[in-house]
Amino acid sequence: MIQTKINAFAWRRYLPSPVAVLALLLGLTVTWVAWRTAGHEERRDAQTLFEERVSDVRNAVKEQMNAYDQVLRGAAGFYYGAQSISRQEWRAYVESLQIERNYPGIQALGFIQYVPAAEKSRHVLAVRAEGFADYAISPRGARADYAPGVYIEPFSGRNLRAFGFDAMSDEVRRAALAQARDSGELISTGKVTLVQESGDDIQVGFLTYLPVYRHGAERDTPAQRRAALVGYFHSTFRMNDLMRGVLRDERRDVSLSIYDAVTQEKISPQALMYDQIAAEQPERSAARASARVSQDGLFNSIERMDIGGRHWVLKFSSTPAFDAMLDHQYPQLILLSGLLVSLLFFGLVQSQATTRQRAQAMAHGMTLELAKLNERLNLALEGASAALWDSDLITGEVYLSKMWSVMLGDADVSDEMRGTIAEPTETRTTVQGLLALVHPDEREFIFKQSQDTMKGIIPEYKVDHRVMTRSGEWKWIHSRGKVVERDSLTGKALRMSGTNIDISERKLVDRMKTEFISVVSHELRTPLTSILGSLGLVAGGVAGPLTEQGKTLIEMARSNSERLMRLINDILDIEKIESGEMSFNPSPLNLGVLMRQSVEANLGYAEAMKVHFEFSPDTGTGDINVLADPDRLMQVMANLLSNAAKFSPAGGRVVIRQTLMQNRVRVSVADCGTGIPDEFRERIFGKFAQADSSDTRQIGGTGLGLSICKAIVEKSGGHIGFDSEVGKGATFWFELPVL
Repeated sequence: MIQTKINAFAWRRYLPSPVAVLALLLGLTVTWVAWRTAGHEERRDAQTLFEERVSDVRNAVKEQMNAYDQVLRGAAGFYYGAQSISRQEWRAYVESLQIERNYPGIQALGFIQYVPAAEKSRHVLAVRAEGFADYAISPRGARADYAPGVYIEPFSGRNLRAFGFDAMSDEVRRAALAQARDSGELISTGKVTLVQESGDDIQVGFLTYLPVYRHGAERDTPAQRRAALVGYFHSTFRMNDLMRGVLRDERRDVSLSIYDAVTQEKISPQALMYDQIAAEQPERSAARASARVSQDGLFNSIERMDIGGRHWVLKFSSTPAFDAMLDHQYPQLILLSGLLVSLLFFGLVQSQATTRQRAQAMAHGMTLELAKLNERLNLALEGASAALWDSDLITGEVYLSKMWSVMLGDADVSDEMRGTIAEPTETRTTVQGLLALVHPDEREFIFKQSQDTMKGIIPEYKVDHRVMTRSGEWKWIHSRGKVVERDSLTGKALRMSGTNIDISERKLVDRMKTEFISVVSHELRTPLTSILGSLGLVAGGVAGPLTEQGKTLIEMARSNSERLMRLINDILDIEKIESGEMSFNPSPLNLGVLMRQSVEANLGYAEAMKVHFEFSPDTGTGDINVLADPDRLMQVMANLLSNAAKFSPAGGRVVIRQTLMQNRVRVSVADCGTGIPDEFRERIFGKFAQADSSDTRQIGGTGLGLSICKAIVEKSGGHIGFDSEVGKGATFWFELPVL
């Protein structure tokens, strides 16, 4: 019996401690929740980016259509000012517009004359007298009145088929003409097949009509307008050609479909006017047509737009290229970090649980530690929602959406005595009022970024900063925006719009991650230094001569150890930058001299990669001085030069240039490699970012160099970026203020 108890006790010693099991379960639970939350956060960020893309395209469509409308209104003004317009004057007016360059997508601009049935014969004779002996109104047939096209420019090609075509002969066109005539407004037709279409590349079309009336005639009522009608100026559009011009400067990671006069609840395939995927990839048009309505992506949006009295529904869908931009590394890093921390705690608790007293003490300590860990990781559970803002730069007034009041704590205050909860409200304030909420250490940088954006020095305002909430706490905000309106004559910025996103939780999780990486990096660095030293001694023959195979193995181990040491050093640099511990000692220095020194310092690496460095500064830039830390600037150049050398083919040339740009100087490093893939551009300056992250990649690197470069350049008051075309190399550049 005693022996049985002894055996049972001995067996139980190998069972996990209940406290250790509890610690593991709690750690795994918190890890799972944090992982799920991070995934949702990444999706919310992608949703915000998608909405920004949708806003850009929607605004481009609206602004371009407004510009096209102004062309017709200008023609009407020309008519009323000149009393009449001849065919030659109309041709000169249209040629002055240069529509192919300034208004891409317009098939034709023309004038339709209103001809009552009694005036038909006289009208035909008058046009023939102008030299068009074969002129006739088509299609033939008796109608109460006619609306033939008499002026049309460009008067060539497929547009010749519209000469003399009677718009009254078509039900859709006739309805639009009547609405324009009675209202006196610019009116668009529904979807039609243009008379200009032939057997090739038939597209959906529509026309826009603007009526003109007899000079001096009263036109206050519909009846008066009918009696005074002279004709219509019109613009003709082929839908695919139109949208190709409208979207020429927009990204291609969000697809657009346009439907005519439908409700948001039900989109009819018969009303489809434009499908971007089918228009740009004809080989996929049949498959999309069989699907009846354009397919959805991971993100979708439907919006309504009024175009010349017609209701268009714009359906936006993310493309596979956009969907692929979802960053899965961040949630995976949280998952792996959480699993590792959970296992470490489990092992620590289990190893200490050898006696009842120690187990109880350890259980208490671990409970406290787990509570702290749980508190930290739970900060990542709240998702970052976006608050929209719009700033009138003339009056200084700023509008912010309801989410801003939630971020400041105005809409999350409960009155338990009365059982009421404050509702989110829109905020109207001033620029100075917002700056007063910003942390004092960041106000100057925010002001500078906004000024640079308004002056066009940088394309977009993007800043992480802290704001004071109503409870007196500091909250991290990611603010981004751009100029959406400028003065057409002076180019002065008039209005800026953008979003504010609460990133407090993300900042906290990043700090935890940095602390974890710092501990791991410091614990690896000391033994790794010893290993490198030992390998060097063995390679030097201290342990006796080595065989050729032994030398190969030692050299392989030494190379991999050095690569690991570089990775650890880069991680520690990132940690110092993010924690503010990296020292910067800026001083005035001659940039040209420093560039030559950096090129000379990296010549050995260029020779090893079999490429040639060429320093080619612009004339007159040799004496430019900047305020920067020379060691940190050399570190930036070493990263850019080594990257350019690695990604250039043997015998290639890397060109380093120095260019003066107003009050800033740009240093660029251009390689002749394969360029940067489109799907990698959004995250190229991120941590551990590599275009080829497979196990078989042939070009080494830690994925941290560009992230370090970005941090150093921005700390020096500059900006960093790149230009690249796939197959034609990449050019990385940074700009610094000139002293």
